[in-house]
Amino acid sequence: MKQIQNSEKKSYRHKLLAASIAAVLTGTVATNVTQASDIDIYQEAKSGEITLMLLFDLSGSMSRYFSDNNGYGCDLPTGVSDNGRAKATETPIVGVTAYNRQWCKGSDGKKYYDRITKLKDGVIALLYGDSSNKITRLSDDKVIGLATFQGTDGYIRIPARPLGYKVTETQTQRDILIEEVRGLSADGSTPTFKAFTEVASYMMGTNTQERAQRNNTVQYFKYTNSGTKYRTCTAWNTNGTCNTFSSETSTNPVPVAASFSEVICSYTISNKTYSGTCYQSNWYIKTATSNSGYPKSYDETKVIEEFRYRSPDSLTQSEDIKKCSGQGIYALTDGEPTSNQSPTALMKNALNNSSFSCSALNAGSDDWNCAYTFNDNLILNNNKTNPLGLKIKTAIVGFGSAFSISGVTYDKSKTQVENIAALGTINTNQKRAAKWGILGEGGWYSGSSSQSIVDSINSFLGDLGKEIPSVTTGSPTIPKDALNPAVLQDDAYYQQFQPTPDKEYSLWVGNLKKYLVGTSGKLQGRSNKDVTDSRGRLITPTYDDNGKLTSAVYDFWSASISDTATIADGDENTIGSKKFAAKGGVWSQLKLRSDNNVLQRKLLTNRVGTGTGASATFSSSNNTLRTVNLNYLSDTTYKDDPNRGYLISLLGYNVDATNPSSITTSSLASSAELRQVGAVMHSLPVLVTNKGKVTYNATTKKIGSTNREDYVLFGTTQGLLQVVDAVTGQEKFAFVPNEMVDKQKQAFGNYTATTGGVNSLYYGVDGPWTVHTEYVIDDSGNLTVGTGKGTNQKGKQLAFGGLRMGGRSYYSLDLQNINTPKLNFYINPDAASSATPLSYMGESWSKPTVTYVNWGGVRKLVMFVGGGYDRTGGADGKGYESDNYNQTNKKGAGVYMFSAEGADAGSLLWWASANAATSDVTTNSGIIGRKDDNLQYSVVSEIRTVDRDGDDLADHLYVGDLGGQIFRVDLNNKATTLGAFAKAPVRLLNLHKTDGKSPRFYDMPSFSIYNEKGSTFAVISIGSGNRSQPLQSYTTTTAGVEYDAIYNLYDKDVARKDLFTASSWNTKDVTSLGLLTEDNRYTNTTLIAPYSTNGWYYKFDNCVAGSDGTKTDCDKYKLQSEKVFGTPLAMNYRLYVSTFDSSKPGISGDCGAGVKGESFLSSFCLPFGQCKSKDPKDGGSRGAPIGIGIQNITTGNDNCTGDSCTGGEGGEGGGSKNGGKVASSSNYCANTGGRIIVTTTGSSGQGEATQMCLIPQRWYEKNTLIK
Repeated sequence: MKQIQNSEKKSYRHKLLAASIAAVLTGTVATNVTQASDIDIYQEAKSGEITLMLLFDLSGSMSRYFSDNNGYGCDLPTGVSDNGRAKATETPIVGVTAYNRQWCKGSDGKKYYDRITKLKDGVIALLYGDSSNKITRLSDDKVIGLATFQGTDGYIRIPARPLGYKVTETQTQRDILIEEVRGLSADGSTPTFKAFTEVASYMMGTNTQERAQRNNTVQYFKYTNSGTKYRTCTAWNTNGTCNTFSSETSTNPVPVAASFSEVICSYTISNKTYSGTCYQSNWYIKTATSNSGYPKSYDETKVIEEFRYRSPDSLTQSEDIKKCSGQGIYALTDGEPTSNQSPTALMKNALNNSSFSCSALNAGSDDWNCAYTFNDNLILNNNKTNPLGLKIKTAIVGFGSAFSISGVTYDKSKTQVENIAALGTINTNQKRAAKWGILGEGGWYSGSSSQSIVDSINSFLGDLGKEIPSVTTGSPTIPKDALNPAVLQDDAYYQQFQPTPDKEYSLWVGNLKKYLVGTSGKLQGRSNKDVTDSRGRLITPTYDDNGKLTSAVYDFWSASISDTATIADGDENTIGSKKFAAKGGVWSQLKLRSDNNVLQRKLLTNRVGTGTGASATFSSSNNTLRTVNLNYLSDTTYKDDPNRGYLISLLGYNVDATNPSSITTSSLASSAELRQVGAVMHSLPVLVTNKGKVTYNATTKKIGSTNREDYVLFGTTQGLLQVVDAVTGQEKFAFVPNEMVDKQKQAFGNYTATTGGVNSLYYGVDGPWTVHTEYVIDDSGNLTVGTGKGTNQKGKQLAFGGLRMGGRSYYSLDLQNINTPKLNFYINPDAASSATPLSYMGESWSKPTVTYVNWGGVRKLVMFVGGGYDRTGGADGKGYESDNYNQTNKKGAGVYMFSAEGADAGSLLWWASANAATSDVTTNSGIIGRKDDNLQYSVVSEIRTVDRDGDDLADHLYVGDLGGQIFRVDLNNKATTLGAFAKAPVRLLNLHKTDGKSPRFYDMPSFSIYNEKGSTFAVISIGSGNRSQPLQSYTTTTAGVEYDAIYNLYDKDVARKDLFTASSWNTKDVTSLGLLTEDNRYTNTTLIAPYSTNGWYYKFDNCVAGSDGTKTDCDKYKLQSEKVFGTPLAMNYRLYVSTFDSSKPGISGDCGAGVKGESFLSSFCLPFGQCKSKDPKDGGSRGAPIGIGIQNITTGNDNCTGDSCTGGEGGEGGGSKNGGKVASSSNYCANTGGRIIVTTTGSSGQGEATQMCLIPQRWYEKNTLIK
């Protein structure tokens, strides 16, 4: 064993790296995300630092010369015996200085090198390169260091630096590592866990010994006594002065690399006083923890005067680089670790965490459990932390025949659970070590040759990443058609945006394009060109060597291309160019600035002013819209608006909004055009149809429409709500709420001038909107929202929506006259007094549900919304942005009902929440409250309303919350008082956990009705998934965390005739459901969850092939890697569920620009979840790719009709499809076409025949209709 003395330790000058490391080694990449909500799936191209520490076992079993036992240290093949040992200085690689190599003499006359020799051969070949064996040397940018272990501890030999870094005038890091490896020798025992902790401590910049802070602590004393003498302090007084010195020496003990403070001092030693120099520091070793390797570690690995390791420079990173950095420990060992190492104390010190603990396992030895627990801190699993704040992965390599596990290898196409399961019973140290590598996210490897070392190191490092330019992403929406709800249009609106998380922009720009749903559900542009490829990636334009556009997919709103070649070949800002048309969409159709002194854009706001000059004030109106025009420059009130320049920017003028006095009529005439649209992310486009005529073909029995007047409404992160013509894409008007002027006016100017990046991103009007439409017949026989032919007949067209992460408000616009829209109401929780109902509302995530109820004996239009999203609660102020948030502040809890029209539009009528007080049933005025202590967690989804008796009044509300609960609220439309309007909420499902690990329900549940032997019941389907942190996942052994799932609850009460008088329930506070798996859901012979149970659920715990057809990155598939996003779609006895798998690489690798993860579609048979076979025609499927990133499913038309559509079937006893009643109504039904699932990758599922029956029915009789 090599003795390490201070005088022998090599000292190299420590320098900061001059440049960042461009290569991305995906095998060790960690992703640290600080962005809010679900934008963290959008990745930028970044260069990160990759740091790898090699940790080698130098125990005696590695060497043939540690023991003279036959075959010791060698892996002899079967049938070969050991005829002795030998060693020699050899040169196996040309160009490398010879080094000692040892071997066993095989009975077959061959040399069988021992493990230490093969280790040196493999590592040197990888560092130097070995052309004879086709081994390519590691590139200069790899940051690699070296540590070893033997005896009772492990220590750091060479600090991690880029291989090409010049450490001295004559040696690079590569040279130093090769020299060190050449001299390695093996002896002693195997202190694996202690050594592993030592390496982690080095990477984190801590110490495995307990250190403490004490100012001016004397470490060394230099004085004159017949020459220069030195003493080392070994005991101290409480003030840091030395109490006891070591013996006098002429050898300087002060490390060369140290930077102690030097002060003049004097000490009396052996009754003689000496004056000299004291070397002081502000730190000291409080406890010299047993078997710490820190004292042996080379000095250049330390900040000596602070008694800690010097973390590698590559790990000192800015926040943006951290996202794409990777750091790992490659631990190679040839045998079982020494037992009872008790590394807990070392681990506590390494983590600077005195509360760290690990319980005993394996008959008193806590070593393995400590390794697993410590590993959680290194990989930041389950909110564990480490001083570095970066994920450190671990790869375990078993070297030698004793460490192989028969018939098992690490498989990156398998999940963590599957790789651990493949090990079988974990009953040997070899298997425990393999599990360690799996949980450490670096994997485990076994081998016994030099080549196996080369392969495993390369595998752990991974492939070099590539710089990938920013990409545009989005998803299609086919809006509901209020004019003809029975038939879906073939128009798909594709909201697009370009994520730029690598830039400092606070505004992401986007677009909205119009395509058609073509054959097989594929999106197509002009000339029938496909919009996306087979993986759902947008097909981008191509260019020749001169930058001229040669091909593009033009959408149906793209501007026309000029016949003049010079214009056609212009840049993307040249109207009439191909590039301008290729960018297309709403962006290309914006009418900006003025034409012949006529302002082209209609911009409306509820920002109103009073007063003039310095006394002018501006605020938000609750019911008034005014037009923003160039009068802002001269109006006596608005010319003094300090924000007028920003509003002028929205008219298409590129002006200096910060200096509004410089903006004049003449300056605008010469200003450049400013054309931009904010990102269209969560505000899905809504079809607004103000006029049309419904047609009926008696031959085909198909319903159609003509003479349509269609518009599309959507919100953008720029802060605008935009309404455009559905045919041309030209904007009718844009509405900018005043709160957007107050909060994010910088978004109105050029987005490249915004600052703050993703942590200050503008969200604007990003909430989902809805429209409520009522038609009357005009004189021409058209259905219209305007004036009807009857006396005082008026239609309705009201739009409702919120801001999502843009704020807490809700707005409603009256679009009856699209040319003169009105502000219906403005609900502003920010202005609410403390402890009033609106003060408890969170961010306005909930898509409004607009319906009628009987309110005080009057049929009244109302708006239901959830309480909202809590983004600021908890000790860390992050609310549900934290993955372990256990909400206690009740912000955003419950359901709110507002008046949707009339003189009291926007007024709160009723609410149910843990924050509310229950109103007396006799109450007949004021705001009605219903308190339920369980309604205490944020509700962010749309509220599901159900009309039980066909009277167009909502009778039931279904809602899920972020605390793992589902409720039903029954509304009594026959109540004679307002206080009796709603019964007490019934908690149907309770999956809440007090540790913050509850399943989260972000989306509205699906509702479908079935009949089981005369009993009508509903299936409530809802999926869980953390939409706030879609990339969050957990190591498979993390306690308390469950896989996300699709939950299906049988509501056996909703159809009861005595519902409104009942006081006991068949379905209430359910905590367990039947589990369906891939093994039991493709047969309906024996039902897992028959009607007699509470329902069923399916966990997404199995990795499927991505859109590339492979199981790439399945080894990264962990707990909650796959989440359910979107409302499940129940259609013809089938349930379609979309999921997002964050473990998939998406468009690019971890650190390339693009979109992380991929979405999939799975289907189940309703009501009991099981299908009769695995044939997709029978309804069941798992994991059909539907696009990169987060993709929702939408329904579109299929060409099938009648028997050509497959239809769906339930499981055994699955509720009669006809129910004994619906079939008789078929003579009154019209065909409404087939239905398919439309995604970015094309259609999914089977064609489902649908029909519309034009007779009154109760909903529980409509078993063959879509729900």
